[in-house]
Amino acid sequence: MHLFLDQGKLHPTSPFDFDKSLNFLKIITASQNEQLISGHSLTKAISIKGQAFIFRIKSVGTIDRT
Repeated sequence: MHLFLDQGKLHPTSPFDFDKSLNFLKIITASQNEQLISGHSLTKAISIKGQAFIFRIKSVGTIDRT
């Protein structure tokens, strides 16, 4: 089995609020068992053409309202 690991950064357009997105995902009951929300991060597993992918998105910045 071959393991591949990669990292990247997303740069959302201001005034995107990641915490509000996480709070929204917490209240959607249909998806509560499909991902893990912990602190300021989202971890989710998906399958594409039979290949498993696990990703984590976390907030490391602030909301820029300029």
